[in-house]
Amino acid sequence: MLKKFASASILALGIATATIPNVGYAAGTGTTVIATINVEKVERSSVAWKSLSKQIDAERSKLQAEVQRIQAELEAKAKDLKSQESILSGEAFAAKSKEFQKERLQLQRQVNIRKQKLEHAYGVARSQIHDALRQVLRKLMKDSDIDLILENGSRTTSVLAADTSLSIDEKALKGLDATIQSVSLPDPSGTSQ
Repeated sequence: MLKKFASASILALGIATATIPNVGYAAGTGTTVIATINVEKVERSSVAWKSLSKQIDAERSKLQAEVQRIQAELEAKAKDLKSQESILSGEAFAAKSKEFQKERLQLQRQVNIRKQKLEHAYGVARSQIHDALRQVLRKLMKDSDIDLILENGSRTTSVLAADTSLSIDEKALKGLDATIQSVSLPDPSGTSQ
């Protein structure tokens, strides 16, 4: 509720300053220059994002292959254990079952940790793209005398409606592609939490 109120307040403030003369600062014109951007669209269209997507897909494929290998091993061990049930004493079978469950849980924890590290590495790489876009937007603001840039995306928006001529998506994408062409996904096995 507070977030919606804050967004509405920012929007109302933006509309108010855009319509009141002598409030803005753009090139001494006395008007406020407002632009909109779909950050998600710009980031996902960038060369750097495409580079990151390829890297993360490759890492996720490696992790999936590892998970499948572990699952196959566990299934084979479970089948072997099941075949020993009639041969072993109750105590011996219970001990082997307990050991198998312990191993299964340990492997599951390791997989979960690897998934978390991969997601963390992905977040670190994404932040490089986001930081580069922020620099591009600051430069666009300065070069184009823009006073305020509002998010106009599909998931998060500060804009209820805007003329498409206010969009700086294409300029931001060109600037982002010129600033950063690729990011290196940090090694997920070496990423600390």
